[in-house]
Amino acid sequence: MAAGYTITRITVTDREKYREYARGAFPTMEKHNCEVLVDERDPQLLEGEWSGERTIILKWPSKQAALDWYQSPEYQEIIGLRHAGSRADIVVVEGLGD
Repeated sequence: MAAGYTITRITVTDREKYREYARGAFPTMEKHNCEVLVDERDPQLLEGEWSGERTIILKWPSKQAALDWYQSPEYQEIIGLRHAGSRADIVVVEGLGD
């Protein structure tokens, strides 16, 4: 089964709310077997436009596992903190397989 990845471009607008979100998010990510691959504060733009002050790439066992995490009750309970403390663009994609 191919891994799934979430790619996030994010700008934090309220550090305290975002810290509170992160404290709640990490346990939900661990529960869903997430691996943080990239947390870059200064990506080097080669072409086009790239918004956000951070780029985060997370690896999941599958694309469905990423969707299950995002839609899980425990994550939905805290997602409002991320919305209140940041602006983000997030996509989920499937890897090429093993």
